[in-house]
Amino acid sequence: MPEGYLFDTVAFSRWRRGDAALRRKVEALPSDAVLYTSVISVGELTLGILKAPQEYKERLRQRTQEMLARFQAIIEVTREVAERYGELVSRVPPGQHIGQNDYWIAAIAITHNLVLITNDPDFDRVPGLRKENWLRSDH
Repeated sequence: MPEGYLFDTVAFSRWRRGDAALRRKVEALPSDAVLYTSVISVGELTLGILKAPQEYKERLRQRTQEMLARFQAIIEVTREVAERYGELVSRVPPGQHIGQNDYWIAAIAITHNLVLITNDPDFDRVPGLRKENWLRSDH
């Protein structure tokens, strides 16, 4: 079964901007590797587009649509993902919590047995999450 990879919002944004290390990693993947992003990231990306200076909005919107077409699917929140979200939040000790959207992204990755592509160290606090940082040039 091919490995599946879930891009978080930052990884998606960096790929959209042409990050060289990330692009090299994607290009080196086996041909059967499957790339995904989440509905949560699409929401965050949409917010970023809407808050961008007017002169960049259309280009960002267009580039985002082009990038979304490169993913196998945009994974949505299901009941199973929602239940995993609740489990994850309950297992993180007080004072160690991360952003709510990050919990949703982690729940999607774990539920679908995907490797999360991120450089966000907050995800280190999520038990059972498989993750890789493709944004480092030494990776």
